[in-house]
Amino acid sequence: MKNLRNKKISRSWQKKKRRGLSAGFRFDRKKKIKLLAGLVFIIFSLWQNKKKGKGYYLKPSKRTSNKKILLIAAAVLFLLLTAYFLLSSDYFAVKNIKISGNQSITQDEILKIVQSDFSKKIYGRIPGNNFFVLGTKGIDAKLKTAFLEIDSVDTHKKFPNGLTINIKEKNPALIWCRQSCYFVNDQGVAFLPANENDMTDQKRQFIKITEQTVIPEETDEEKNMINNSEKNNQATTAGTISVSSTTNKEGVSANPGDSGNAQTNSADAQAVSAVNISADLPDITINSQVSDEEFIKFTLDINNKMSYNSKLKVKYYKTKGTKTRELIAFTDKNTKLYFDTTKSAEKQVNNLNNILDNSVEKDKIDSLQYVYLKNEDRVFYK
Repeated sequence: MKNLRNKKISRSWQKKKRRGLSAGFRFDRKKKIKLLAGLVFIIFSLWQNKKKGKGYYLKPSKRTSNKKILLIAAAVLFLLLTAYFLLSSDYFAVKNIKISGNQSITQDEILKIVQSDFSKKIYGRIPGNNFFVLGTKGIDAKLKTAFLEIDSVDTHKKFPNGLTINIKEKNPALIWCRQSCYFVNDQGVAFLPANENDMTDQKRQFIKITEQTVIPEETDEEKNMINNSEKNNQATTAGTISVSSTTNKEGVSANPGDSGNAQTNSADAQAVSAVNISADLPDITINSQVSDEEFIKFTLDINNKMSYNSKLKVKYYKTKGTKTRELIAFTDKNTKLYFDTTKSAEKQVNNLNNILDNSVEKDKIDSLQYVYLKNEDRVFYK
């Protein structure tokens, strides 16, 4: 009985003890303060992490960090392998090259410049003709440096291995010669040396002007005629002698200062080539201004109008300089035609056609030495 009683007492005491502990935990002031302080610290820490943009996350474990490192390494390796494939594969090597707009430059010449760097290796690995590393601006610069006749180049890449090159060449107005000959644009600027093949090209038939301080083909008679006609022109008022009344059927100028005793130098004229240049003039260089726009425009206009003349065909032109404003055309009959570039090209050509149709007999056209057309109201010829 005693033992049973003791067991009951011990059980009741344990229950009371547990109740006391529980009550102590729930109502003990110090423990409550500690608990609240801990909660405040945790909330404050989370708030600070949020404020710093770290979010409500705990520090990742080492296992999670290793996984991320492996994923990043795999992604980098994949990118490197992809880049190596794109930069070294023959599939992306530029092969299909299309060229358009070239006229005087052949496609083989252009391809030689474009493909000059294709065989080179970049960093010892990447071929120069790879689609992704090939620079179109570099190709444009090389072509413009290699061919001075190119005005502009427009190069585009076409995925995956194509290249299109559109070329615009400078339009040569004519060939201008001094000590050497150059192509000249319509602004009178030299941009490309001309050779003998260019001057004898039957397809393109470039206009040729030779600038000389002295024209070897001119006779003393012609020089006197020019001087006298210019003096008379200065003293003549408008509405004097018409073109039809200045000449007679014999083909002698009505100018009283024109002498009929001069001898022709046709043999000497034939011996002088179209490119016999005076050494007194400065040589032509690239981008030099050899003439003015008005002189070039007049020459093109005269040449176009003379192309319809079936009786006299112009072979080439000469001038004593653009300041003289004089243009001399040499025909297939060795006839010299004197034009004034400051006056109407149409009127001067009409005056020429007038005397050829009405004043000069057909069988004497071939023997014409010169026709002076610089005075719009009078024409002198022999």
